[in-house]
Amino acid sequence: MRELLIAAKFTGKSDLLHRDDLARFIAHFDAARQQAYEPAAPPDILAAEDGLFTAELFRLTQSLQIAAVAGDAEIGHAVVARMIVDQMGDKRGLDLEHALEWRRAITWCLLASVGEHRSGALTTRSKEVGSACKRLKKRGVKISIDTFGVEITDRLTADVTARMEGLVRHLGGTEVVQQVCALVSANDMLHDGMWLLGNRIPGIHSTSMPAFPVGWIYSLGLRFLRKRGRARKPAALWKSIVELAVDFAAALDCQRYSQFEEIDVHAAQVERVLRDSLLWRELFVLPQLPAAALRGLNDAFVALITDEDQSSLPWDVESAIREIDELLSRSLSDRPTLHPRHGAASRYPTLLKMGFGANGMVNPTYGNPIGGGNRNQSDFLFFDHGDETVLTMPAPFLREAFCLIVFTAIVKNLNSKRSSKLIGSIFEYTLATACKSKGDVVIGGAQYSDGKRKLEIDVGAREGNQVVFFETKAKSITAMARSGDLMAFFSDYTKSFLAMLKQLVRHDSSLRKGLTPLAGKEEDLDQLRSFKVAVSPLSYGPASDKMLGSSLVRSFLHVRLHPLEINDRNQKITDDFNKAFDDIRTLITDVVPIGADGKRDAFAYFIDVIWVDLGQALYAIDRAHSVAFAFKPIQYMTFLTRDFWTEAAFADIQGITAKYWRPVASS
Repeated sequence: MRELLIAAKFTGKSDLLHRDDLARFIAHFDAARQQAYEPAAPPDILAAEDGLFTAELFRLTQSLQIAAVAGDAEIGHAVVARMIVDQMGDKRGLDLEHALEWRRAITWCLLASVGEHRSGALTTRSKEVGSACKRLKKRGVKISIDTFGVEITDRLTADVTARMEGLVRHLGGTEVVQQVCALVSANDMLHDGMWLLGNRIPGIHSTSMPAFPVGWIYSLGLRFLRKRGRARKPAALWKSIVELAVDFAAALDCQRYSQFEEIDVHAAQVERVLRDSLLWRELFVLPQLPAAALRGLNDAFVALITDEDQSSLPWDVESAIREIDELLSRSLSDRPTLHPRHGAASRYPTLLKMGFGANGMVNPTYGNPIGGGNRNQSDFLFFDHGDETVLTMPAPFLREAFCLIVFTAIVKNLNSKRSSKLIGSIFEYTLATACKSKGDVVIGGAQYSDGKRKLEIDVGAREGNQVVFFETKAKSITAMARSGDLMAFFSDYTKSFLAMLKQLVRHDSSLRKGLTPLAGKEEDLDQLRSFKVAVSPLSYGPASDKMLGSSLVRSFLHVRLHPLEINDRNQKITDDFNKAFDDIRTLITDVVPIGADGKRDAFAYFIDVIWVDLGQALYAIDRAHSVAFAFKPIQYMTFLTRDFWTEAAFADIQGITAKYWRPVASS
C-alpha cells in the first residue's frame, strides 16, 4: 500500500514532484539540444520501481503545455514531455534530479523526429488555461507557472481581487447581481426552479470553453449592493468584469474540459482533484434549496420544535414559516425581488428580525474567491438596497438561507445536547416523511443488534427486493476547508461522508445476514439489492459528485495519509481518516462482490452509493414514483457536470427520468 503524503497547506504538492521540476526539465531539454548525449529510449533509461507515477509525469506535461501557450516555455518542451509520458506507459520514472538519464531520454525524443513544434500536442485544458494567463499578463497581472501549473500567490489573488472589487463598485452591486441573473437566464441555466451551475462538457468532437464564475461575481455584487453605478458605458464595464472573471477562474485551473477527467483518480492526483473541487465550489456554485425540501423541513420544524425549544429561540418559528411562504409566493427563481422598505417591515416582521443584511454587513471581507469561507450572504433574508427599498434573493437561494438561519438559531440558542438531537431528528423526520408515500415499508430510527454491536438505521425503505438506506450527519463543510485548508477538508470529509459511509456499509452487511428490521433470516437474502444514500446538510460540491465521489473512495482504499507538516492537529486528522478507511476496508470484505478476476469489485459496489445534501435527497424522493426509483436516473448515467441540479436537468432533457420520476411541474 502506497503512503501518500498530503501537505498541510493548500500547496498542490505531491510527494515526489517538486515545484522547480518544470524549470529543471527545461534545463535538461536545453542541455540535450546543445550537447551530444547518447540517446536512450525513455522506458529503458528512466524506469524506476519507486519513481514518479505516470499521473505525476502527466501533471508536469500539462504545466509545460500551459507555460508554452502563456509564452513561458517552448511548445517543443511540452511535446517531448508528452512523448516521454506516452513512451513510459504504466512504468514509473526517475525524478528529475537524475539529470544524465533525463537528458539521454530527451535526446532520444529529439532524434525521433516527433518532437517538432505542433499545436496538436496541446490539450484543451492547457490551451484555455495558458491563453487566460497570457491575457492576464497583458493586463499587467503577474503570472508564474511551475510544475503544478499556475502558481496562485497571495500577491496574484490580491491584485485580481482589488481589480475586480473596483470594477464591481464602479458598475454598482445591484447592476452586477442583475447582470449575473440575466446571464443565467440567457444561457438556459435554469430548470425546475433551480440554477444549473455545473461544469458543462460538450460532446467529444466539440471544444469546451472556460466558464463564468457565477458564485464569485454574484457574491461580490451582494457585497456592494448599496453602491450605485457611475459607469458612463455600463455594457463595456460589464464586459471587462466578465473577461477578467473568466480569465482568473480559468487560470486557477479547476475546471474540467474533457469527458474523461476524474473517471479514475490515481492516488498521486487526489490532492489536486480535491483542490479543484474546493475551488470549483467557491468560484462557480451557490447553495440553493428546492421547494419540495422547504415544504418538508417546515413540516418538521412545526412537528419537532417543542414549546420549550421555542421559548429559547429569538423569534416564533410558525410565524416565520407563514411569512416565508408568503414571501416566496412573490419571488422568482431567476432574479431578485425589490420590496418597499415600509411594506416589508409590516408584512414580514419575523423574517426581518431573523436576517437583515444592512449595508456593510454582507460579505464584508469577501473578495478573493479562494477565501470562500468569508461569504455570509446566506445569513440574511433581506438586503439593504436603498433608502426606500430592500431586496430578496431569487427563490432557490432565499429558501436555502431561511433553513440555514433556522438551523443556526437552534445551534446557538439551545444547549448542545438538545440542538444536536433536534437537528438529527429533523433530518430523519423529513426523510422518513418523504419516503412514506413512496415505499412499501419505511422505518426511521430503528435499532437492531449485529453481534455485540447496537446499530440504528436513520431511515430505511423497502419495495420488493430493493432496500434503500439513508444515513444523515449534521456536519457541513467548514469555512476553513472552503478557504483552501486541505487538512480541514480531510477532517470534514472524515466526520461527514466517511462516518456515514461506515454506517451504511454496516447496515448493508447486517441486511445480508438478515439482522435488520427490513429483512429477516427466513427470506432469500441473496435476492435483495441495497442502495446507500449519505445525506449532508449542505453540498460539499464536486467532492460529492457521483463519479468523483466513487473514484475518490476507491483511490483512498489503497493509500494512507501522512501530513508533510507534522503537528498534533494534522496528525489527528490523518489518523482519524486512516482509521475510518481501515474500518471500511474491513467491512467491505463482507459485502463487496468478487469479480471474474478473483478480486473484490469496489467499482461495482460503489455504484450503489451516493452522497447528496438534504435538499437534493428530498427533491429526488419527491419526484420519484417510489423510493427505490429515487436515484435511478443519476445512478449509472452521468453528464460529468459535478452538479446534482445540472445532472437532473440533463437527465430530464434526455428522457432518462421518464421511467422513474414524474415530469417537471409546469410553472
